[in-house]
This record gives sequence, C-alpha cells and structure tokens, in this order.
Amino acid sequence: MAADAVAHGPQEFEGQPLFSVVTVTKDDLNGLKRTWRSLAAQDFHDWEWIVVDGASGDGTPDWLESLEPGPDWSSEPDRGIFDAMNKGLDRARGEYVLFLNGGDELADTQVLSRTVEAIWSSRGRPDLAYGDALNVDTAGREFPAPARPLWFLPIGMIGRHQAMFFSLAALKGLRYPEEYRLAADYALIGAFVRDLGPAGVYMVMDFPVARFHLGGASHVHRLRGVAECWRIRRHVMGCSWVFASMVYAWEFAMYELKKWFPVLTWRHISSKRF
Repeated sequence: MAADAVAHGPQEFEGQPLFSVVTVTKDDLNGLKRTWRSLAAQDFHDWEWIVVDGASGDGTPDWLESLEPGPDWSSEPDRGIFDAMNKGLDRARGEYVLFLNGGDELADTQVLSRTVEAIWSSRGRPDLAYGDALNVDTAGREFPAPARPLWFLPIGMIGRHQAMFFSLAALKGLRYPEEYRLAADYALIGAFVRDLGPAGVYMVMDFPVARFHLGGASHVHRLRGVAECWRIRRHVMGCSWVFASMVYAWEFAMYELKKWFPVLTWRHISSKRF
C-alpha cells in the first residue's frame, strides 16, 4: 500500500462472513452514505462491507472512520474504478462477493435474506446468483432492468453487475482486466463463464437485487464501451468476427436511439425480457 494510504480493518466480524459487499467510491460522500443506509437496513447481518476510496477530498475518510462498527476500508489513489474493484476483491473474505458501488443501493431491506433463501434452496451452491435491477435516471425515475438468461451473454450483459453474487471460490483468482476502461465487468463475467465451462452452476433470482443510478462513466462514454465489448466478444468469449460485428451494429443503433429518446429506451428496451 502506498505511503500516503489510509486503511482500517473490519471491526464487526471475527469469522468468515457469507457475503462480502465491495464498494468503490471517490468524492461522492452523499452517494456512499446512501449505499451504507441500504446495507445497514438489511434484515440479514452476516456480511462485511469493504470500501475502496480513491483518496477522496470530500470528507469520506473521516466519515468512514466515524462508523461503529466500521467497515474494512482504505483511501488511496488508484488507476481507476476497476483497479479499485480489484483491490476490494483481494480483501474479500465471504463465500459470495457483491460489487455495490458508491451511490447504488440494494433494492429493499430483504435482498440479502432472500438471496440466502434462494441459494440454500438450490440443488447445488450456485457459482453465480443474479437477479433483476432497477435503473434510476437523473430525475429519480425508476425503470426495470430484468436479468437475462445465461445464453444472452455473448450479446450483452445478463444483468446489472450490482445485482450479481459471485462465488469467491469460483472466481479462482480472476480479476478485472484494466485494459478495458469501461467494460471490464463484462470481460470478467465472460472469462468467469468461459473458465467454469459446462460445470458452472447459475441461478437467476426472481426479485430485484439492486437500484442502479445512471450517469456514470459507462453511460457518458457509451460508444467507447461498445467498441470494448466488440473486443471482449472476440478475445475473451471467442465469438466470430461476423457475430461480434453484428452485435456491434445493433449496440450502435441502440446507442443512437438512447441518445435521442432516453426515457422511451429505458422504459421499453431495458424492461424487455429475452
């Protein structure tokens, strides 16, 4: 850790928690507090909170220091969001890890308990359990973002990253590839499914997991992300040039549609089940 870094260890859990919730943040104290409130309100408490702060200057370290019991947190410069997410992943101790970034929330107070019930009721412990999400635009309006089946992955994300519980053991050392500045989460999921092969166990849960606030880098620079996804399909998932290019054309068309009709797009396209 860099000499100017600040770090504190977990104060609540002595053993291994069931869930590790990793939150990355920078200069968004109000958003971080919103994330914390959604965690603190959960009716299931066997989890740890790992906060990776990018050396915020808005009082975030002081606020984290004041929490009792406190999370496992650090504050230091990083190379970007996926570098920070890798740092959080390296510190995770739970059986499952969830990435809930600063400003995002769990959908309601029963998300973790309902996830536990879903996992325990399955025939085998899933390597990945994921569910629906709610997109929240800058005006505070919510639009559904339903989870998609696994076969959809070569076409696009099967759900919001904030609505995915990864088995830490199944990740087997995978990390977010930082050469993808906007779509490294898609690359990690593609590599995760590729490496597990037919033995992978996946569960789609039938309830909203997270509330995702739109307007981050992946939306501001959406077209750059579309180009990264083309590379991921070719080099991570092994898709053909023709297939990857067809999906690229479709994503470009959706980009243009969302640019001109954002409300209609989120209402009708994001809510479509595939």
